[in-house]
Amino acid sequence: MQNLSLALPGRHQAANTAVALAALAELRRTGWNIPEEAIRRGLAGLSWPARVAVAARRPVVVLDAAHNVASIEALLEVLRESFSVRRRLLIFAGTQEKDLAGMFAALLGQFDEVVLTQYLDNPRAVPAEELQALAQQLSGRRYAAYSQPADAWDAVRRLAAPEDLVCVTGSFFIAAEMRRQLAAQAPLSRKRERGRG
Repeated sequence: MQNLSLALPGRHQAANTAVALAALAELRRTGWNIPEEAIRRGLAGLSWPARVAVAARRPVVVLDAAHNVASIEALLEVLRESFSVRRRLLIFAGTQEKDLAGMFAALLGQFDEVVLTQYLDNPRAVPAEELQALAQQLSGRRYAAYSQPADAWDAVRRLAAPEDLVCVTGSFFIAAEMRRQLAAQAPLSRKRERGRG
């Protein structure tokens, strides 16, 4: 099949799609009736919540559930390739037993502003103060830390300009909680426009 449209951004998703297409070709070879049009529709309409999910524009807000070094590196590649922005801002929360040092090694130098927080829906969250201490130990820089995700979001809202990108990542839990937070508030650009009147 040629000229396929894939809804998910990133080279890693193209590689995943190639594997899926190879599996489908094998199934078709063994007699399964899988119409090409169904494959095309499926790929074009594919949605994967919290995987480079654009939740807002101006500024761009990306929710991603990256929770290990490999997924963080894939996320960073997509952000570099797919978004032309003035500054990048990060909201990060992590989970116990994860390679937080490795994730920070990949992340911290890629963002202009970093705000650390913790998710509330699961007891495996790493306290924001622990993330702050680790990030400072690794980078020599002290980052803002908030125990409430809503406070972290408010801090980033104050920093973000319409030409910026805000990325929320570190776990499925923080992506889900921030998604609810965003849904409960008017988008940044609309609040700014109302404030001008």
